[in-house]
Amino acid sequence: MSKQHVQCLEEVVVSQLIKTQTKVSLEPTVNEGVPRVCCLDSSIRPIRSYNERQDASSFATAECVEPGHKCAFILTQLLCVEIPIDYGVNVEIEKRPVQCSRPWVGLCESRSGEASMPDDEEE
Repeated sequence: MSKQHVQCLEEVVVSQLIKTQTKVSLEPTVNEGVPRVCCLDSSIRPIRSYNERQDASSFATAECVEPGHKCAFILTQLLCVEIPIDYGVNVEIEKRPVQCSRPWVGLCESRSGEASMPDDEEE
């Protein structure tokens, strides 16, 4: 006698709703570094000189080498200021309980209209 083996396969899908929550807190951070100043260009030029005994409106174009004369200069500088700033965020995650529904035989799509679980209280 020969043995016969008959295999009967049936696929069964078991589904379950699982609700998870996590509280996420974000705290922005800003830290400034040490500023750095660079001089990219500079120049000095005399304006005009005037005799202290005369009033300042009598400017002459003479060089500032004569005794008794005040000299005025224009100092021009092209400066570059660098300020390093670090932006970031501190993240805090608080784990909360997981809620599970009763399992059922069938696909999730079969419960799409009635699938709900009670809401947790929000903080």
